[in-house]
Amino acid sequence: MKLMAITHRVPGASNERIAALQSSEVRMVWSMVLEGFIREIYFDPGRPCVVLILESESEETARARLRNLPMVKDRQIDFDYYALGPYRQLEHLFAKG
Repeated sequence: MKLMAITHRVPGASNERIAALQSSEVRMVWSMVLEGFIREIYFDPGRPCVVLILESESEETARARLRNLPMVKDRQIDFDYYALGPYRQLEHLFAKG
């Protein structure tokens, strides 16, 4: 299953605490990239937020894995999750009738 997870700061999060957790967070994210769990990762400087494209057996499994990230454990960030599937609406271009 392919999912998109987008970070958001939790109320009360601090830049100082996030900075203190940055190194351990990045190491854990890198291990998830190497495992193939995180397939793509992006940063939106306009928000700011991180967008992850994940490959997981279920949304519940993905949520459980990301709960182990240091910034999530420390209640500095959390994620919004979106299941991704094929865009079937293009089939209308080829429908007969």
